[in-house]
Amino acid sequence: MGKPDRDTEHTCHWAAFCAASVEFLCDRYGVVCPAWVFEPAYTLATPWYGDTIVNLADAVVLQHRRKTTPTPFARRNVFCGNRLYQNKYELNEWLQEARSKGMNDPRDIWHYARQKETALHGA
Repeated sequence: MGKPDRDTEHTCHWAAFCAASVEFLCDRYGVVCPAWVFEPAYTLATPWYGDTIVNLADAVVLQHRRKTTPTPFARRNVFCGNRLYQNKYELNEWLQEARSKGMNDPRDIWHYARQKETALHGA
């Protein structure tokens, strides 16, 4: 698949998102990142918050997205927050890990899993 004949706002947004995703996941899993993701064409001129449900007039939401977005996305002006690539299987693994450590109280188990999640994905 090649580059589209003309760039639209839509294709530019998603190209930047894909480049950021590749960089983010390569870093997360210790894989060498391909050079193409660092091309300036994959950086947006204006901030994009990733979906239509974000009210651009809601300063609190926009500030939260800016504060929590991982660096590969923020560097490209894509503000999606830090929960994008959370893995439900990791959460289940952490819940089982807590139980294997002898935790029985559901609050303690959930707190343990949440600490693991925060350490890996941020707040």
